[in-house]
Amino acid sequence: MSKAALPSMRQQRHGHTVNITSMAGYAGLSGIPYYSASKFALEGIIDVLSREVRDLGIKITAMVP
Repeated sequence: MSKAALPSMRQQRHGHTVNITSMAGYAGLSGIPYYSASKFALEGIIDVLSREVRDLGIKITAMVP
């Protein structure tokens, strides 16, 4: 979804995406290694993407419910 929305946000030079993640993105949980791996990956994407678009006025937020 972020990939689809970013071109418009870049053109407008503002925007905000909110990504839902979980504690599994910080510490792997036994019994669900693939879920934990996907959350670790999402945390990495959020981190890098937020730095890439910061100067364009776009905010990227990770929400850990």
